[in-house]
Amino acid sequence: MVGLGLAIVMLAYRVVSDSQAERRSLEDSARKQLLYDTEFIARSLDAVLRVADSAIDARAESLASGTTAGRKGLADIAIQVPEALNAYLLGLSGEVEASAWARSAPSLALPEGVLDRLRLSGGGAAAVASAPAEGGDCLAELKLLPGPGRVVAVLFGPNVLEGKTFLIKASGEEQASVLDQQGRLLERMTPSPPGARRPASRMIASESSLGSRALLVRMSMDLAPALAGWAKDFLWQTFLSLALLALSGGLLAYSLISRREAAKSQTLEKELQARELLFHEINHRVKNNLSVVQSLISLGARRAKEEPESAEATLMAASERIRSMTMLHEQLYKRRSLESVELGAYFEDLTEAISESYSTDGRVRIEVESGERILVDLNEAVPIALIVTELVTNSCKYAFPAGARGRIVVAAKAIEAIGLELRVEDDGCWTEESAPIEGFGTVLISSLVEQLGARLERSLGSAGHGMKVGLWIPDRPK
Repeated sequence: MVGLGLAIVMLAYRVVSDSQAERRSLEDSARKQLLYDTEFIARSLDAVLRVADSAIDARAESLASGTTAGRKGLADIAIQVPEALNAYLLGLSGEVEASAWARSAPSLALPEGVLDRLRLSGGGAAAVASAPAEGGDCLAELKLLPGPGRVVAVLFGPNVLEGKTFLIKASGEEQASVLDQQGRLLERMTPSPPGARRPASRMIASESSLGSRALLVRMSMDLAPALAGWAKDFLWQTFLSLALLALSGGLLAYSLISRREAAKSQTLEKELQARELLFHEINHRVKNNLSVVQSLISLGARRAKEEPESAEATLMAASERIRSMTMLHEQLYKRRSLESVELGAYFEDLTEAISESYSTDGRVRIEVESGERILVDLNEAVPIALIVTELVTNSCKYAFPAGARGRIVVAAKAIEAIGLELRVEDDGCWTEESAPIEGFGTVLISSLVEQLGARLERSLGSAGHGMKVGLWIPDRPK
């Protein structure tokens, strides 16, 4: 079912991809056609300007003489270049001295500096100028005459562009323009047929330079007509693709529902197995911890039997040890885990409880230093808890006699590739006699250290000021 749905999706994707590829092909063809047409117009216009230039050269001497016969040569130039609107003879400052065809007060406004550059170069030039008598903007082919510096200007209107594009104009080509060196434009707009509906425009443009003059021919095209047929086909292809996708979606939804039901069944079965394993794990943990409690009580009872006067202290110490294990389970409950305990949070709770039990009343501050989050497996957490409990209670009982003040620090640090480092330090007053080295707690610590495969070191400060106990627990293979 899923395979069929995916096949339908791939088919819809293929339809859309082919459609987009066709569109790109149509756009590329339109761009190539526009570039071809632009280059064709540029070559054609260049040829017209060359003809005008040649016509001026043929009559340059007679025009330069300033005689009436010479001026009649302007009409010959205009006749020889049929695309021309007119031909002017310009004076030294650009004023119109004569016109091939009679005009009322003819004038020609050329871009600034064109005549100066023309006289410096001594050749010809072309520019977009304004000739009100000829109807507005026009393209002027300028040629410097020998002698006093007169200039002949052959004028072409915007129709020179339309005349070149009439036969080759592709659908959508709407504007042709000539751009001169000064950035002025001679434009020819091609209006749409009357009553024609214009689709949404997406204009593209192309430029081509004239070989003989510093001019650019620019044409623009609206891609909408070129893509009109494709757009109609695309609507049907889109509808077909949507129908295929809808069918595919229905098949996939049915398949997903079936898979979900099967997954629910598997999940319930796995949860049942997990609960059974959890039940066995809890029983195992409880059994192990009860065994530890039993051992602590048995050892405490043996000591109370041997030393009846210490029975109360023995029971209190056993209570503290059992409570340290209880707090471990509280941490497990908080973390919703049966696997590991976070040492920093556990030590905070443990030291607070010990401080309350021994009523330090703020005389002895118990601080926990654990800048990083350290997780310890429960199998290691129980002996660590009993060791830390024993060390902290020893400091509370023996290091601060007669209301002395001070502090106890419990620190944990994970060392990469080595293991776990625990420290219990105080700044109390110790003596060789007050340090418990043969009591039940010391025996218990030694047993737990051995169980962890760890190393424990004690050191007294100078003159018995403060004790440092370090415990290094190596990493165990997982």
